[in-house]
Amino acid sequence: LDKAEIAISQKRLVGEDGDNADAIYRSILEEDPDNMQAQQGRRRLADMLISKGRRALTNNDPDEARIAVSQARAISGGGPEIEQLDADIGERAGNVDEIDMYITRGNKALEAGRYFGSPDAALESFQQVFELDASSPFAYPGINKALDKMAEQAARDIEQNRFDEADRIIQAIQQTSANHKSLPELQQRLMELRGS
Repeated sequence: LDKAEIAISQKRLVGEDGDNADAIYRSILEEDPDNMQAQQGRRRLADMLISKGRRALTNNDPDEARIAVSQARAISGGGPEIEQLDADIGERAGNVDEIDMYITRGNKALEAGRYFGSPDAALESFQQVFELDASSPFAYPGINKALDKMAEQAARDIEQNRFDEADRIIQAIQQTSANHKSLPELQQRLMELRGS
């Protein structure tokens, strides 16, 4: 049991060799099937692996999460927590392809100057990424790039006396991010030139 605790402290939970906590607990249970400490130790190992899987999923590493779930299932035989985590992994993995598609679409739309106003525009594409995975490292930067480009377009429209178009863009920026850095200046400039 002391060896198993040492293995746990050294993060050797499971593996092929016999020098991991699970193998040690199993060898104890082969000799003494009723050993409560070894049974509890294996349950604790399963819980640790489930936690490891959740952390991996939070860190956008579904493959690592899948390995941890598989190891936890091998120890405990299953259970509601394992099934839920397995479902979460499946959902995340399914979203990955869709997220990649929206990121690609958003980047292409930025390059093409389609910043907002249609399902395949940059803003809408990056908003879809955000809806599918709010923790995606591409969601906020993509949305912000689209908003910055929209602000540049609104400024050009104001300078060229296309006030209605500028107003439409400014309203779209405001609906997406009421605190966007460009809004006060754009609104002021539009009001000054439209009024004159």
